[in-house]
Order: sequence, then C-alpha cells, then structure tokens
Amino acid sequence: MEKKVLATVGEKEITNLDVESALKSLDPYQAMHFQTEEGKKHLLEDLVNQELFYMQAKEDQLHNDEDFKAEMKKIEENMLKQYAINKVLSMLH
Repeated sequence: MEKKVLATVGEKEITNLDVESALKSLDPYQAMHFQTEEGKKHLLEDLVNQELFYMQAKEDQLHNDEDFKAEMKKIEENMLKQYAINKVLSMLH
C-alpha cells in the first residue's frame, strides 16, 4: 500500500498507514463500523484530535506532573514484567 499523507498536525504527518494501523488495533466488531470511507474519515479525525491533545499536553508539560509519572512507572513495570515473561517463553521454544 502506497503511503499517503492525509493530515498534518504541527510537525506530525498522519498517513493512510496510520489509519489502517488504528483500524487493525480495534476489535473486529468496532473495526466493522470504520471500514467504509466515511468510517475512515472519522478515524482520521480521531487521530488528528489525539495528536492535538498530545501537543497541548506537551505544551502544558503534563509529562512532568507527578500523577503522570506515577502512572508511567506502573506501565513501565507491567511492560517489563511482560517482556521478561515473553523472553523466557521464547527461550523455551
């Protein structure tokens, strides 16, 4: 599939591949509602809005907020646990 830029938000380009990736991340029932061109437009709008929220969060320096840091620590711990489990399981196969 050829990569096409569908929107630009700040310096971030949102492409058709991003929309397809978002579509694949949905469960099949949800994805069914976004398979049409109109559905993909809604998905693109959602990706644009998410990027706008991200840009505002960076501008507001929310990444320095103590609650955010605590949440990221939990996420990092869970990801590291899962990574370690997957690493052990891959060595068993």
